[in-house]
Amino acid sequence: MPEDIVMKLRQVEVLQVQSLSIAEAAHQIGMMQQTYDSTAG
Repeated sequence: MPEDIVMKLRQVEVLQVQSLSIAEAAHQIGMMQQTYDSTAG
């Protein structure tokens, strides 16, 4: 399961490069922003 988290974080990073905010990118992959903030460190 840690690999699932890493994959989702990478997806968010790719979407951020495409000018999406963290909130928009997290929403797009089905993750709440609070979850991203706590895992991204």
